[in-house]
Amino acid sequence: MKKIYKKQYNFGDPVKYRIFLKAQILKLNPRLYSVVCSRSIDTTSGPMCALKLITDIANPNLEPIAECWINDQFIYLWREHCWAIAVTSNGQEVFTYTSFDEPKAHQQKNKFDIAPKPCNKVLVIHKIGDEPISN
Repeated sequence: MKKIYKKQYNFGDPVKYRIFLKAQILKLNPRLYSVVCSRSIDTTSGPMCALKLITDIANPNLEPIAECWINDQFIYLWREHCWAIAVTSNGQEVFTYTSFDEPKAHQQKNKFDIAPKPCNKVLVIHKIGDEPISN
């Protein structure tokens, strides 16, 4: 059992929040990645997925995943669900960049909501809500 947790969100209605996220993902023209491998893992907060993502989307045999920078964090649309990056007990996101020009740039907080550059990465994600995003 991994000591990884779901990121807590302060929203009133989970259904409206998922609709908001879907609308933002479609409006913001998301980045597309390919999922090289995925694995379900058991965590203290329930089941999550560990993913390895690559920026190369040309291979039709790999599953696509959409990524958007919303409210100073990455939100993913994958398998008809919205997902967020899991956190440790001290709030650190559970991911590793495997190719990135400025490894610490994503950790710098600023007053502009600017997404980090696309890169290959390994991360642990959890679903936001249990219901799929429908068309």
